[in-house]
Amino acid sequence: MGGRTESREALAALVAALLLLLGFVSPVIGDQTVGTKVIVNLFNSCINCSSGQADGINGTGRLFKAVGGFFKNKSFPLLLCDVGGGGSTVRLVNKTGIYTVAGNLAKRGDEVGPLEVARFNHPTSVVGVNNDIYVADRDNDCMKRIDADGMVTKFAANEVDKPSSIIYHEQDGAPVLFISDTGNSRIMYSQISVSNNVTAKLVGGFQPGVMQISKKRNFMYVVKETSWIAAVDLNSLSDSDGNKKSWDIANMSCLDYVDALMLTEDENELYYYGEPNGESHIMSLELNSSETGLLCPKKVMEWMHGPIVSLVKVNGCEYYAITETAVYAVREKCYSPTPLPPVTPTPTPGSPPRSTAVAAFRASSFPMGNDRLMHALYSWIIKDVEVAFRTEDFYAVFLPPGEINVPGGTNVSTWTNLTAMMNLENTILITNYRGPPGMSKGRAQKRLFSSPWTWTRMFLEEVSQQEQWSHLLPLCMVKCVDDCQHITLAESVCGDDSRLSRCDGVCLGGIVSSALLGAVAIVLLFLMVVSPYNVKFAFVRLPAFE
Repeated sequence: MGGRTESREALAALVAALLLLLGFVSPVIGDQTVGTKVIVNLFNSCINCSSGQADGINGTGRLFKAVGGFFKNKSFPLLLCDVGGGGSTVRLVNKTGIYTVAGNLAKRGDEVGPLEVARFNHPTSVVGVNNDIYVADRDNDCMKRIDADGMVTKFAANEVDKPSSIIYHEQDGAPVLFISDTGNSRIMYSQISVSNNVTAKLVGGFQPGVMQISKKRNFMYVVKETSWIAAVDLNSLSDSDGNKKSWDIANMSCLDYVDALMLTEDENELYYYGEPNGESHIMSLELNSSETGLLCPKKVMEWMHGPIVSLVKVNGCEYYAITETAVYAVREKCYSPTPLPPVTPTPTPGSPPRSTAVAAFRASSFPMGNDRLMHALYSWIIKDVEVAFRTEDFYAVFLPPGEINVPGGTNVSTWTNLTAMMNLENTILITNYRGPPGMSKGRAQKRLFSSPWTWTRMFLEEVSQQEQWSHLLPLCMVKCVDDCQHITLAESVCGDDSRLSRCDGVCLGGIVSSALLGAVAIVLLFLMVVSPYNVKFAFVRLPAFE
């Protein structure tokens, strides 16, 4: 998190921003049903705010001019580039709002180094590979890498001209980054685990754009000369000019291509944004393995929410449609995004035993009965347990025991199926854990008793500022281990809370931000993102869309 001074400065900046935005919240558009699909507005930029990019919650933050888009799985937020308002940034969007990962909201440049120093100039594409983020920095004629420690370095500098798109793929077991080297009319690739240099040409002779790769065919599909779509056979031998075999797959007279390209989950269709007869549609091009015949698309759905700049696959039932200023999910009507609990891993024979530990709390300190807030609370409790154990290698045990064991580090804020144990009087909520391998029960329990529960307290202070939860009592950790279900709650069983102040800068920030409905925990999330040390957590562990 950085030092306390840094946290207070970040909080002050957030409080100032929230005060400015109190009267300028954009309405969130309701869900829309189109045939068998439901269009969900996940993020909407502030309409009446001052021009330029701005971080903030849904309806107050501002996505000025989105480009590209990357999504790995439901544990990750959506990554985008933003090139509007004089700035050039890499940003993440999730269910709470929009935040800047790297770059400057109002300035462009070509700087490397820590996140707060780094500058981009019209980045157009972003992709996450393990814990690193790669960016096509178009007008700086290079690629840049953001590592998990928050450092930005150049990648493939002086090798590319106006790179417009990047995509990650494992080719012959090696991690490969494909780059649309648009200014040089070619596609290049580099084995990123070997060096920082582009190593070979894949194909040339045309200006490439957005790329997609079919694993089952080992084909690449790429936008060609801004308005065609071509296929590249990754299995083919290169000719004397270093080009893999490629061919056009679409009929130009009926394609009506405008922007974006997405391969469906079954890899049988390409979706894109088109405007046949001047009408906005999401279009589909059916694929086959033949090199003969030019295809015409079909209309998937009419689109009424502004030009799409990127389509990003989530799974077989959902994808994201990104406009310059908003993010939408297109889902099957029967699809529910609530994740299933992970299967409890079978312990490896001979591994060190895991002892049990308990953290019990006064139930009247919690928003009991509100599933959404309780699951957010469980996430922060698990975070505090991770801090206490100094590792993610533990399990939070929910009811029924043995069936729902949640690994440490898991974000459960979007889940709806977790239930914690209560005492017989329903006045004490009991959370159970299987500790790190080899840690004794006494040591694990001592660490939980010694925890200040910082993240949990800050979240509850935020919640209690809302009128409907103003009755919540201060957090009380109950001094119990094996008898928690049978004891009666009394002040004498509470832990020592004197080590934390009653209301500090974070508490004051909660008072201000409570004026915004739906802003629960935004201070905590913002502070996680602004610290360069936490870029890995921001990328990997912030909650994604519900």
